[in-house]
This record gives sequence, C-alpha cells and structure tokens, in this order.
Amino acid sequence: MKTKNIFNIFFIITIGIFLTGITSPDLVAGEKFAPKVKLPSNMNDRALWAPVVKNWKVPSKSEVGIPAYEGSFIVSLKVASHMTANGVKYNTLPTIILATTDDPAKVTAFYKVKLKDWKYKNDWKMFDVFWKDGKKFNSMDIRDNATRPNIIIQKAGIPYLEYMPKAKSVITIVY
Repeated sequence: MKTKNIFNIFFIITIGIFLTGITSPDLVAGEKFAPKVKLPSNMNDRALWAPVVKNWKVPSKSEVGIPAYEGSFIVSLKVASHMTANGVKYNTLPTIILATTDDPAKVTAFYKVKLKDWKYKNDWKMFDVFWKDGKKFNSMDIRDNATRPNIIIQKAGIPYLEYMPKAKSVITIVY
C-alpha cells in the first residue's frame, strides 16, 4: 500500500513538473535572444523606463533567427506593426536594438563572419548595413528598414547612451 501511494505522489509531481515546463513561456520559447539592459541608477526618467524594460517580452534566439552580438544588451524592442508612407500601407517587421561597449568595427567584423550569405555595405561612412535578399537596400528608406530583414550597426548616441552610458555601438536588428 505504501509503495502504491509513493508511486501516485511521484506520478503527480512528475506530471506537475512536466505541465509547468510545457506551459512556461520561457521554456516553450527557448533561450532568450539577449539580456535586457540594466538601467543606470542615476538615469534621467529611470522611474518611467524601469517598468517598461521590465515588461519587455524578449523573443527567443530561434524567433529572431539572427545571432545577437556577444556581450550586447537589449535597449529597445518594437513589435511588428503597420505603417503608412506616402499613402501606401506596409506591414513592418519586429525590431530589436542592442547596445555594446565594443567599437562598431568589431561588431561589423562579427556579423561579417556570422552572416556570410547576407549582403553588406558601409552607408554614408556612418553605419554598416547587412540585408538578406539580393535586391538593393536603401538604408534611408523607412520602407526598406522596416519591412526587410536587416542589421544596421552604428556608433552609440542619444538616447541609447542614457540607457547604457558606456555603449560604443548600437545594433538595430529587423527580423
């Protein structure tokens, strides 16, 4: 009788652990794409931004399908949405913006290795651009930026330096 009760308890616990694992969004979604930025304690408007950052739903690595730069932190997330440009409606892709303390040249070198089948160009001597399809990519055209998978790497500036003061590079990933 004791063996049967122990088996039943073990079975219930095992099923509970299994169901919890199956329904947990973190376990179902897979490994998180990258960690969220840790906001500086002396940041302006920290009280406003802290809850926003806390509530970001970070996609999994498999959802994004593009590697995160090692040691980078998420400083912004945008969900897929709709936009209108010059009277034409577009569906936009989700976007993740990362910041890192590494120089843009080092970040670009990382992506040149990781995304060998992507197109690359340095645009306006200001930022490096990677895009997936073979068509021309106009980094100044909001439609290209928002509707086609791409990565733009640039020197960190405001507002990202407020979120991560030691950042040297910002990486915008549209997936």
